[in-house]
Amino acid sequence: MVRRAEEKTHLKIAFCGIYGCSSQPLETMRQFKEKGADVIIQDINQLPKILNKVSVKE
Repeated sequence: MVRRAEEKTHLKIAFCGIYGCSSQPLETMRQFKEKGADVIIQDINQLPKILNKVSVKE
């Protein structure tokens, strides 16, 4: 879905996978890696800390 949105908008969109609520977290992490997730985290509450450390390059 993210990659299709990138194609339509010609913008880079970050794909963040969150696996903490999955019944099979290891399998979910594997799938996120396979699909090319830019970020894989256990809990959505980790996202603000990550975003604060990232600088946007245009």
